[in-house]
Parts: sequence; structure tokens; C-alpha cells
Amino acid sequence: MPPASDWRVDDPAPNVSTLDLSGYAFEFLRRNADFVKDWSNRSTRDSTQDGLIAKRWGLRFRPGPPPTSAP
Repeated sequence: MPPASDWRVDDPAPNVSTLDLSGYAFEFLRRNADFVKDWSNRSTRDSTQDGLIAKRWGLRFRPGPPPTSAP
């Protein structure tokens, strides 16, 4: 998968033979207008909204960092 700093690179034809499975899936989804619309219409980073998008598109998100407790 490309480095995080390159995630918005608009190269229309990356060399797919160098991509791992998640990189290949990312290249497919970032060109899918319906997915881009779903993702950009999120109001905030909300686990409920992320879960709905994940279910619709067959994605799995890694869990975020654990919540910190106030001292």
C-alpha cells in the first residue's frame, strides 16, 4: 500500500503488480464515485457512520487507540 502521505495522489494508472491486496482494494474504491460520495458525506469521524459504510462496502477498519482516562 502507498505511504499515508501519498493517499491522495491522482496517478490514474499505478503499477498494480506492486500493490498488496489492501492497496489494490484502495485503488479500486478511490475511483468508485459512489464510495467517494459515501465517504465524503460523513459529518464527523463517528464509529456508527464508519460501521455503516464498512458494512455497505465490505470493509474492516482497524480499531482506533483506546480512550484515555482523565487523571
